[in-house]
Order: sequence, then structure tokens, then C-alpha cells
Amino acid sequence: MSELRLRDTDRFLARERLLARLPDQPGFVVWLQAPYGYGKSVLAAQWALRLEAQHWRVLWCSAAHGGTRESLARLLALPAAADWELLGRALGERATAIVIEDLEDDAGLAPLFMQTSCLVLLASRRALPLAELPRLASAGRLLHLDAPALAFTRDEAQALFDDSVRAADAWRRTGGWPLLLHLAALTGEVTNEFGPGLLAGMRASLGAAAWDEALLLATLDRLPLAAAGDAALVLAAGGFAQRVDGAVRIHPLLADLLRAAHADAIRAVVRREAPRLPPLLRGAAFEATGLVAELAQLLDSETELARQDPQAVLRWDGIAPSASEPLRSVGQGSCRANQVGQALCLQGRIDEGVRWLQQAMDAAGDNLELRLLAAKELVWNLATLDRARALALVERIRPELEHASAELAGRFLSDASRIAFLDGDYATAEAMTREALARFAPDSPRRLAAQVNLGNLRFNRAGELDVRIHSARDALALAEAWVPEHVTGIHLDLGRLHALLGQREPMLVHLSQAAHGPRSRPWVNLHAEVLLEVARGAFDAAAAPLARLRAWADAEAIDGALGFWAWTLVGCGRAAEALALLQGADGFLARTSRALAQAAAGARVALDSLPRFDDAPEREASLYLAAARWRITRAPAELERLLGLTTAGARVLPGLVPLAELPRTQPQLALAYPLPQVLASDWKEAIVLRLDELPPLRLSLLGPVRAQRGAEVLDLAPRLQAIIALLALGHTREQIADALWPELSAPAARNNLHVNLNKLRRALEPWGVTTYLGEQGLLRADSDLAALQAALRAKDAAVALRLYRDDFARGVDLAAVEAARSHLRGDVIALLSSAARTATADDAEALLARVLKLDPLDETALQQLLRLLVGSGRRARAVQAFEAFRQRLGEEIGARPLPATRAALDG
Repeated sequence: MSELRLRDTDRFLARERLLARLPDQPGFVVWLQAPYGYGKSVLAAQWALRLEAQHWRVLWCSAAHGGTRESLARLLALPAAADWELLGRALGERATAIVIEDLEDDAGLAPLFMQTSCLVLLASRRALPLAELPRLASAGRLLHLDAPALAFTRDEAQALFDDSVRAADAWRRTGGWPLLLHLAALTGEVTNEFGPGLLAGMRASLGAAAWDEALLLATLDRLPLAAAGDAALVLAAGGFAQRVDGAVRIHPLLADLLRAAHADAIRAVVRREAPRLPPLLRGAAFEATGLVAELAQLLDSETELARQDPQAVLRWDGIAPSASEPLRSVGQGSCRANQVGQALCLQGRIDEGVRWLQQAMDAAGDNLELRLLAAKELVWNLATLDRARALALVERIRPELEHASAELAGRFLSDASRIAFLDGDYATAEAMTREALARFAPDSPRRLAAQVNLGNLRFNRAGELDVRIHSARDALALAEAWVPEHVTGIHLDLGRLHALLGQREPMLVHLSQAAHGPRSRPWVNLHAEVLLEVARGAFDAAAAPLARLRAWADAEAIDGALGFWAWTLVGCGRAAEALALLQGADGFLARTSRALAQAAAGARVALDSLPRFDDAPEREASLYLAAARWRITRAPAELERLLGLTTAGARVLPGLVPLAELPRTQPQLALAYPLPQVLASDWKEAIVLRLDELPPLRLSLLGPVRAQRGAEVLDLAPRLQAIIALLALGHTREQIADALWPELSAPAARNNLHVNLNKLRRALEPWGVTTYLGEQGLLRADSDLAALQAALRAKDAAVALRLYRDDFARGVDLAAVEAARSHLRGDVIALLSSAARTATADDAEALLARVLKLDPLDETALQQLLRLLVGSGRRARAVQAFEAFRQRLGEEIGARPLPATRAALDG
């Protein structure tokens, strides 16, 4: 490499993460394998500069510009015909590093690897067919860095940019590709100006199959592994694509470049590879490449697209007219009419959607499968729009079910059960749902809708809340695998059910998944988003999704969102805001929450102003009504009614009744409430019932003394910290008093200890029930000291290395503690030193480094470390360690290193 090229490395970020791994001793080989633009040459140049600073000779040659042996001969001022024996002698004259770029084959390098007097760096875009590489790896003489290792980390990308936001965006879009990141940092943005050179380098790095796969991926957001070929995995292994969540995606910038430069080739690849893509992805690829005829054929033949992406179906219908009929003509094919009708209904345009679904039934003619597929969607939507028409449709279709496949008949019956469900006729709905399940095969993914419905029916008929939750969870697993369009609704259901139980964390998880999940029914996402923000206490943030939800005019979703919001406001002591929110609202939950808010604001509320239980749309609404009646009246009968509404009994109370509003004569009702709430309540009878649930007291004694109760770190005075340290050592109360107050009489010291133990007890057990501090010492306490002592007894060096980060009870200045501290340090040093003798090189290095940190003048440990560093080709680091030791030894005790230590350095 020329001097100019070496100096040019100053313009690039020093890759310290990688440079620290590169050897600086002869006999080692470094292999950098990555596509074009991954910084192989820059890293090699930075490494070469450091070697030159240590007086190494660095020779650069490219396998693309002739034979490697001939290039080395020229660089060594030898005849081009010089053989490897002559080259070897010349190379051995001084410390030499050889960098060979652009390798694609073995290049006749076997003799070079025999030259143990040299350092060799190989750079290639592909795997190398060198038989010597596995041998070098097994001998510990090969360092192989591939594309994932060479890619920039997020932190490295941040170092290139002044703006952290732009850095994060560039890192995400480039996937950490060094060249693209560097150019983005120079230009201030990620552009396409450097595309041709990049694509040329990429194509040269790939075979034909991988290149075609890259063209296909350029049309898709991501390709599931199930539909990806081996070539996609080659792209991921080479750094051109990423494996993300069970799929492969190409770097976004690379996709832009490919689409701009290779549009015709991409269309040809999409036409050829489309059959292996799932239908929705097939449509996305057709749309991205302008293949309108193919997109039209897809819409005219598929029946399961709308629930996955209704907006895409409507968009495609607008840009790809039917191949057989004019767009939106009366006789349009059944498949397309079905898909458009479903999509319209899912977008809240039910009147329009029903007309299209009727058209799909009419267009099906004698095709019973297409007719029933349209009928099931039509009856589902007519259930809310025109009940009489829906019932008539069921009666007309029922005879045809005996001639249909069992699965299709089951799907129709499952959807038709909605009519009875919306009427509150749960017995009829359950019977029809069970009939549907009897038709499905046991392993059919289509069972999930009926399973969810059955769980909902059992909850509404008999209050079987656990059955409702378990059926939804089971259905969720099926939906995620087979019908993702159902995932959002199931997550919303589970979020609301966990809200009833006061289970905050799972509630938030499911509501978040629903808010951000597939948007086949946008009002479901918006409903979930309102509940999520309200549950988080972000009431201002809930206003925007509520406004968008109102635009969908779904009365049930709007009432659910308003009722939950107002109910939560009352629980926060903000009844006036709840009343303002509910102004003009007349849904069941809104009226229930309004009565509760009025009572909370001090108004007298007549029970007849509340909705009637018979009018409750579902049992969930009845639970809120029963809870409101108890909270307003405090009548025992109302509480009994609430507890009897579900098989969960008192477990529904945390989401409906504040702990402070429970009757004090029934502490067992507090068993379902979150433990922190109960502990903070000063309700001792309830606390006693929960003692077994309390987490252990966690003591950190290696370093400053720290006590943690659950997630809370306790603020302890120094004297209390000292008492904990002595208790952890097993000292008796008499020993502790003597250690803390040696100058006092025994009675006076015991009195002081009694006072401080009471202070400690109040800090550890503010609820006033003995939990962690008993008469004989600590109770229910875990400590890192105890874990370390166990590791020392078991001679487990790995655990000891992890635990012993600092001295015992640092900051506690007592003779008894100092004695324990010194003894413990000595035991740890002895164990780590012993383990280092038989550990692997990497583990031994970590063990010895810790020993030397604990005892910087441990010369035996230093000798072991020096031998390890020299043996792995890192002499420069060995010299640094030796010099630091020599200087410290001279400064502290006026001595010099032993000859054996110098010998370890010299190898």
C-alpha cells in the first residue's frame, strides 16, 4: 500500500473493537471475509499503521493483479521467478506483515502459510477454498472476521455523525454497512449517487441465484423464511440482507438502488418466482413492479386477502381492473367481489361491503364453495346491519351445508352464530358454535374463531372467566401462525380481561400488541390504543385515537373506550374530568361510569339511574355495573352479586374496586390485589395473609452495603449498613454491640443496638409485621456474599469471578469487617489463580486480569498472563502489562521483576 493510502486512513473511524482482536506477532493469519464496502481495506490499513509504528515491514498485494508469489517477489526486489524458498529467506530478514486483497481461490498460497516468521492478512468477498485455513484455526493461528463482525455497531455509527437521530436512521437503513455509512456521514444523507459502483461490486460478490434473490427481495418489505430459498440465506450470510423475526429483508437503501437500476430484470424475476410467494406478498411484488395484469389475476382468483390487508385489496382493485369484466360491473367474478366486499366491511363501510358480498354470492353460480365463502361473510355483517335478512340467509343456506366440505360448513355456522350472540341468546349461539366445532378437523386452524366464540359464550352464560382467557390464549397461538388478521382482536380481548383482574403488566402487553397489530379492522386498533394510553395514565395522549375511533361510528367500541377512561379517572380521584368526558354519552358502560363519578363527586345517586343488568351487552359490562353498585351503596348484597358473577370470585376485584373500598372485616378479599398495594395499605390482617408472597431481602455486600426489597433500594444510614454486614457474617447481637461500641459498657452498648435494630426493622419492614429481621438475625435474606462463599466452597471459579467485583462491605470501617474482608479477598485470589492454570486461553486471561486487579504485585499471575498474551500473538499488550508491573513494583517496594517474569515476556 502506498504512503498516501496509509495516510488516507486518518479519514476513517478507527475500529478499536476490531483492532484489539488482531494479532501483532508472527505466525498468525487474519482472514477478512465480507462483500464490497465492508471496510476490509480500511481495517487492514489501520492495522498496518500500528504494525509500522512497531517497526514492522508491511507488504501489500492484490490477487486480482497477477500471482501473489510474483507480486511479493517484486515488492522484495527479487526476480519474478523467485521461488518460495528464496522468498521465505527474504521475508525472514525482518518482521513482515503481508496483506493480500481480492482473493477468490487458493492462489497457490500454501507455502506462504508455512512462513511462521510473517503475519498474513487475507481479504476476500467469498469463502476461500484453502485447505490450510481449518488447520490454522485448529492450531489457534487463524482469526476469521466475517460481514456481521465487520458491520458497524450502532455505537460506531454514532461516532460518524454529529446528529444521533441521523446516525440511528442511517445505521438502520444501511444495516451497518461501513461504506454506505461513511458516505452518508460525508454527504449528510443516504443517497443513491454511489449506487452503480456498489451494485457492480455486489453482483461480482454473488452467484446468479443469490443475485436474482436480491432482485426479488427488493420488491418486498420482508420474505418469510418458509418462502425464502437458499439464496436468501446466502445474502444474509454475506451481509447483503438481514434475518429478522423469521424472515429475510434486504437493506432498505440497497432495495432502492436495485429497483432504480434493474427494473426490467426485477419484473422478470418476480414473474418467475411469484408462485412460491404467499398471495399477499405476491400482490405486493406485482404492485411494486407494475405487473398490473398479474395483480388483476391474483384478485380474481384468491379469497383470503382482505382480512390480511383490506387497504391493499381496495388499492389493488383500483389499479388492476378485472381481466374478464369491466371494473365494478354487476357480473364481476365472485372472488374479487368477495374480497372487495370484505375489505369495505373491514374498513367500516358495511353498507357498500354487503352489496359487494351479495354480488359475490350471485356471481358464484353453481360453484358451492365460492357461494358459501361469500355467504359466511355476508351473514356476519348482516347480523349487525339487518337481523331479519341475516336469519333468512341462514335458513336459505342451511340445506346447502350438507353438500359442502365439513370445514366450509363449520366456518359458515361459526359466523352465523353471531346473530344469536348479538341478541343475547347465548344458548342458541353456543349450540351453533358447538355444531361448527364438530365439523372442523381437530387440527384445522379454522377452529380458532369458533374456539374464541365458545369461550366468550361460556363466559357470558356462566361467568367462566378462566375458560374465556384460556380459549383466547389458545386461539392466539393459532392465529399468529395461520390467520394473523384475527390477532389484533384477540389481543384486545385479553387486554380487557386482564384489566378486569387488575393484572397490569399482561394487560399493557396485550393492549400494546392490539394497538400496533394488523389493521384489518382499524377501529379495533384504535379502541386498544385508547385503552392503552388510559391504562398508562397518559390521558392527553388518548384523545387523538378516541377522536379517530368516533369517526368509525362503532358504538360498542366507543362506549367501551369512554367507559374505561371515565372509570380510570374516578380511580385517580378525577371524578369531575370523568363527568366532562362522558357528557352526551349514553352507552351502557358510559352510564355506569357516570353514576360512579357522580357518587365520587359527592352527589347522591339513585340506583334506578344506573343501567339494568338485563340490558348489559355482555357479562363484562355486568361486572362493571355490579362493582359500581357496591362502590356507591356499600350494600353487602351488591358485593355478593359482584363476587358471584364469575367463577373467578374475588379475583375480579382488583380491576374493579380499589383496595381501600373493601370491607375491613374480610381481609381474604385482598388476596388477589398486587402485593405492593396491600403492603402500603396498613391493613395488617391482610398483610399477614400475604407474608409467604413477599420477595426475599436482597443484600449486596460485595462493594458498598445495599439492601433491596423487591424493586426498591432502601436508603440505610451507615450505622444500619454496618449492622447488616455484621449480621451477614453471622455475628450475635452481643458481638455486634461490642464491635460497634467497644468503648461502652455492655448494657449501654446493648441499649444502643436495640435502638438501631428498631430503626433497621422500620426500614426493612415498614408494614409493621416481622418479615426480614428476627430475634436471631436476618430472615428470608439472599446475599452475594453467601453466593460467593458457596462458590468458594465448591471451587467454582466462574461464579466467583462474576460475583467478586469489589471488597466486602466497602465503606464499613470496623476491625471485624476488615478481617473478614482481607480473608475473603485472599480466598478469591487463591481460587482464581488455581483455576487459571487449567482454563481455556480466553477464560484464563479474564481470571488472571482479575487476580492482578485484586493484587497488582502478584508476579506469578503476571507471568501466566504474559505467556498467554505472547502465545496468542499479542506481544504489544504483553509488553504494556510488563512495563506497568515493573513501574508499580519499583514505586511501591523499590524492587525489580524476577528473571522468570522477563523470560515469560521473551517467550
